Amino acid sequence: MSPPRIAMLALLLVLAGCGAAPVSTHSGSAKGATRQYSYVYTSVSAATAGPVVTALRCPLGASAVSDRCAAAVVRLIKGRWQWGRLSAPDLTPVAVSFIGNSGWIAATTPVPCGRGSPACAATEVLASGNGGVSWTGVFTAKGLTASALQFVDPTHGFMFATTPTSPQNYGKPLPALYETADGGISWSRVNTQGYSPSSISFPTPELGWLSGEKCPTQGNCQGALLRSRNGGATWTVADQIPPFSLPNSFFVDFTSAADGWLMKPVPAGGCNTNSCFGALLGTANGGASWVTLQPAGFWPDQATIAADTGVGFPLGIDMATSEVGWVPVQMGAGPSVGGVEYTQDGGRAFRRVGVQQGWNPLAFTVDGATETGWAIVELKPLNSAQAGHGIRGMDLVSISPTGGIGEVALPK
Repeated sequence: MSPPRIAMLALLLVLAGCGAAPVSTHSGSAKGATRQYSYVYTSVSAATAGPVVTALRCPLGASAVSDRCAAAVVRLIKGRWQWGRLSAPDLTPVAVSFIGNSGWIAATTPVPCGRGSPACAATEVLASGNGGVSWTGVFTAKGLTASALQFVDPTHGFMFATTPTSPQNYGKPLPALYETADGGISWSRVNTQGYSPSSISFPTPELGWLSGEKCPTQGNCQGALLRSRNGGATWTVADQIPPFSLPNSFFVDFTSAADGWLMKPVPAGGCNTNSCFGALLGTANGGASWVTLQPAGFWPDQATIAADTGVGFPLGIDMATSEVGWVPVQMGAGPSVGGVEYTQDGGRAFRRVGVQQGWNPLAFTVDGATETGWAIVELKPLNSAQAGHGIRGMDLVSISPTGGIGEVALPK
């Protein structure tokens, strides 16, 4: 089982501004008195003991992330959920990655803006060698904004990040790929042939796959599947993808050197009214040839979702084995249903689990040891109390290898 594949997610776009942020309310105690807290869950990763979730812990009633919120890590310890505060001030964790008990968090922090300078944020990388019990800052860079993080082994990892001069598509900065070979202490930009990474997967320490896109003009994007045979030091184009329009779906995942999946983006102008799911391809020979497992627009399971309900966009494909895997589905605009598509036969057939009007996955990871999926989900529609304060509820849910789904009892 390879380390979890990372993909560009939209969760933290709301955290970068001053608008309302999604929170989940739990009670807690401080100095003997009962106090109410709100949690903004930002990323999740599987570790040896279980999933580790990064969050912001905010005072009850906060309708937006503010300086009163504290960066936190929620961990599963001996079957019980516990939270711990990150000591560094003004951090907003955006991504977390674990290899065994070794973990890393990429977080953003505000920095002063000079006159005429667009650099108003910095990225800090924190590392833990004890399963997330304690964290130490190992890297800081002004003007770098991280969005995704994946380590292949305890020293070697990759990060997606933008700078003030990053190319944009419809106002969205397109990230570049950065690599570390010393556990996150230093990072260098990697040449990806001009393609901005959308997902990355390493089935072995040396063999890596990357889905990337470049947009010469607004809405006119060209994709490519890239491959590395030297641990990510250099990348070459393995397959060109027909032009497409963003937002769209373009993800790659490998569980071994032989077994892989590619969700191709829908060609420009080819999205139907319900989804922009591209065709799902599979390979059993390391990408030498691909077969179509599902045609473009095959999502969702129409037997369980009303015909007039849209299904939004996929967040990626996460395979635990060559047979078992998930595709989390994020809601789009308008009335739509979120959930997770689940397969037990390598992607030849899927069924929807956790189907619920307003159930919107925001982040997802797979624990390869137990073949369990973990998702941060946003709950819609709002109840009257939430709607009146601009607050959206959030939960952490587990998805078993048999497709069962359950809400996680988070710490008080």
